[in-house]
Amino acid sequence: MVALALPDVNSPDYARTLLYKARALIAINECDTALKLLENVPENVSTKATSSLARYIGASNPAAKELALEELRDLSVEIEGDDPGADERDKALVKVLAGTAFAHAGEIEEALDTLGVDTEDLEAYVNAYYVWTLLTIFQRCSHSSDISCHKSTRSSQKTI
Repeated sequence: MVALALPDVNSPDYARTLLYKARALIAINECDTALKLLENVPENVSTKATSSLARYIGASNPAAKELALEELRDLSVEIEGDDPGADERDKALVKVLAGTAFAHAGEIEEALDTLGVDTEDLEAYVNAYYVWTLLTIFQRCSHSSDISCHKSTRSSQKTI
């Protein structure tokens, strides 16, 4: 993923590919590299959210982490507006990135709210409950030294 070749700068896929590559770098904890890469992406809500997630994951002090979470909260509110020029894919990406940061911060309810639990769609509720269950398991296991918890988490990850 990280060695992904970039399309031509003039290609409509260029920015999306850079965002994808940045998210892959964040996933392997190369947040500084992701932030440098994002300097080449036109700024929009998804770029801002990706940068905020990189700063959150890469931060070592609590104040910097909280600042990044606050940026993601603001972006989550911003995308709820009726901006006719806003891309639905960008809005969805902001929700996922913000939800990821909130889950990492242990703010499971906020993560689920951000991901859209407030809908009347039954399938969304089922998916949100499933995500909440997995997040709860992963959160408990990450704070546990119980080896059986870690083994069961690994087997759960394979089925996802």
